[in-house]
Amino acid sequence: MPIGNYNCAKQAAAFPKVTDVLANTDLVIAIAANQSFIGKAFLPFTLAGAASGAKVQVTVPAGGVTYLLGYNITNGNSATVVQSDIIAASAAFSNALANATDHFITFDLSITNGATAGNITVQFAQLVTDAAAATLLAGAWFEGRLL
Repeated sequence: MPIGNYNCAKQAAAFPKVTDVLANTDLVIAIAANQSFIGKAFLPFTLAGAASGAKVQVTVPAGGVTYLLGYNITNGNSATVVQSDIIAASAAFSNALANATDHFITFDLSITNGATAGNITVQFAQLVTDAAAATLLAGAWFEGRLL
């Protein structure tokens, strides 16, 4: 029997970035005060230039109680996971990915919000500013349950 309210967000259009400044995507899920969330995401992206790389951050409302995110970055050129880690606070994670091709990031997330309602937001940017865009592809998704 499912518990909690299921929520899903999808990237409606390609989201190109030519700077290393993180920006909000369409991947946003609202969370109430003192609510918990468990979820996952699939973020396909392409690098037009080999130098740009990509970075992601999942932001949450201020004053959260717990934050735990485990991620994998897969290089589409070699079909190998090039980086995996677990982070315990909202922070950017990234990889240089020296191939101009399609790649993807997956992550699992568990948070318990504090007293401030707001949004859980996936942000995207290049790792290093480069005129050749890093593009989060349309169809990227973020889903989970609010408990």
